[in-house]
Amino acid sequence: MNRKYFLVFAMALLACFLISSSSGVVRQAQAAYVTEITVDSTEDWYADGNSKTCISDTPCTLRRAINQAYQLAAGERPVLIKFGIPTSDANYDSTLQTWKITLTGTTSYPLRDLNGQVTIDGTTQPPGRTNGPRIIIDGQKAKNYGFVLRNNSNVVKGVAMQNFKTQHISISSSSNTVQYCWFGLSDDGQTLSSGDEVTYEGGSGVVVAAGCNNNTIRGNKFAGFWATACSLNGTGNVFAANRIGMRADGTVPLPSSFTKHPCLRGTGELWVGGVGITVAGPNNRVGGEVADRNFFAGLFLDLSPTSTQSPAIKVYNDGTGTIIKNNYIGVTPGSKNMGVCGRGIDLGSAPDDVQVLNNTISETDLSAILMNGPSIDGVTIQQNVIKRQEQWPGALPGNGFAEGAIAYGPKVDDPLRNFKPAAITSISVGASGTTVKGTSGAGDTCENCTVEVFLDDGDAVKECTKFMKRVTAGSDGKWTAFFATPLPASQGLRTMSTVPDGFAITGLKKGTTSNISGLYKVPKVSVTASTPKAYEAGAKAGVFTFTRDVTWGPLTVIYTISGGAKAGIDYYALSGKVSFPAGVKSKTVQVKPKNDTAGENNETVKVTITDKPTYNLGSPSSAIVTIVDND
Repeated sequence: MNRKYFLVFAMALLACFLISSSSGVVRQAQAAYVTEITVDSTEDWYADGNSKTCISDTPCTLRRAINQAYQLAAGERPVLIKFGIPTSDANYDSTLQTWKITLTGTTSYPLRDLNGQVTIDGTTQPPGRTNGPRIIIDGQKAKNYGFVLRNNSNVVKGVAMQNFKTQHISISSSSNTVQYCWFGLSDDGQTLSSGDEVTYEGGSGVVVAAGCNNNTIRGNKFAGFWATACSLNGTGNVFAANRIGMRADGTVPLPSSFTKHPCLRGTGELWVGGVGITVAGPNNRVGGEVADRNFFAGLFLDLSPTSTQSPAIKVYNDGTGTIIKNNYIGVTPGSKNMGVCGRGIDLGSAPDDVQVLNNTISETDLSAILMNGPSIDGVTIQQNVIKRQEQWPGALPGNGFAEGAIAYGPKVDDPLRNFKPAAITSISVGASGTTVKGTSGAGDTCENCTVEVFLDDGDAVKECTKFMKRVTAGSDGKWTAFFATPLPASQGLRTMSTVPDGFAITGLKKGTTSNISGLYKVPKVSVTASTPKAYEAGAKAGVFTFTRDVTWGPLTVIYTISGGAKAGIDYYALSGKVSFPAGVKSKTVQVKPKNDTAGENNETVKVTITDKPTYNLGSPSSAIVTIVDND
């Protein structure tokens, strides 16, 4: 190229760049975006309406950038609205390293919609804090909506949103993404957006409208909402890797006297983490693989005493096919069992074919899982951990059922209500691990059903504190599970069963899971001399009484015999074993003396229980009967 023409061409390119930069627009800067618009001020003038843009006016405010993006033709999209606001800006917080945009005007002056392939990316603001969004957008409780996403494929990323009356983000189209945002939190994330710990946000965080599909809500933090933190009403939406109900650092502030949220109403002093999320459309996903885990903790509203706290996750009857997987409910990211003040997962509106998988549900103030409705069917509940220190609250006024680990409401049909989990018939504990054998629960044979075995800590509270094993029963309903951990004497096991098809149990669809079984502990066996003396005179027998603490299955106890008395000479020989049928707690063994003519001292018969894998030794484990001579 001629040197003269080269210089002219270079100067033209430089001029285009300078003009574009000064107007806040760079076109065709990279392959991912056709148009880029740089916001360079936190100012907002509601009088800009829908007309002023970053091309026609300076500075380039967020409102003007959105107005400009709205007007772009299809060939000028996708659009990136990025941020390059100087630290000299009047609304820069040098302590937090954040920039705050306060929207002006009333509800009559909303921001324009993001109308397709528009990305607002707060992470583009240099420099700034690394532990939270650098861009904060405040609706001053004078705006119904923050962003409204229409015409598909919009992205809102890395902004903190506060004080919007109805919805912080309204998703009214498909294939949108909301990522790495804060909703309802203060600028520093340590209180609610009100600046205290008890004043909630009046509306919702993110709402996906009905008919809006394949949206992703990921990596966000929600707290203090009255209506919902997030609502999924379309199909194929994903809610993953979010935190709900906590401060930005994943903690819940409580008085030092409490280890979990006490859910006490009327104090005006306890952290108001707000409500959880709702699902009202088919085939949505809450959580997923471990990296997609959501954390729900500290959820609470200071309601009237007769009001029921909202659940962490509520699935309505049109939420068919919802997957709820790998979530931590009542547990903070720091593994603190903080609890939630409602139910964990509420399926009380009878959605079908819901999968509740691999979740941990801890310290819910009401049921961990609620099921209700005559049409509820095909709900798979597998590999979930359920923990609670205190007893479940049972029946509450007006709800007609007992709150529990898995509660059945009064509308649950008989086939599900009567579907009994697998029964354990024996537990054998050895040095290499634990072997558990069992069969179907009472009623129909659960042919080829999936059986899950869980650990429980042995107190009176029904829990599934650890998932141990999943096996498949045979055609006769019998099954065997082995896990390479010796079962501690203080612990017990529980089971759940899932049908493999619509034929195994009449009236149940494929994938339907039972409730949780009763507790099966390894029996502890003791022995006493309930009649400690036997008499040759009159052939009066002495009696040993063997007692076990649990009676869930048959049991054979082995014992050894010693003492000065000789079997077959001084008394009729004992068998060395005692058998308990299922449901029987105590069995007796008689020591029947033989009346001989020889003069001799009183003699003893001692039995000692032999330690075996199928039971533990209680106290006392040995006893003595004395045979009194009559010569």
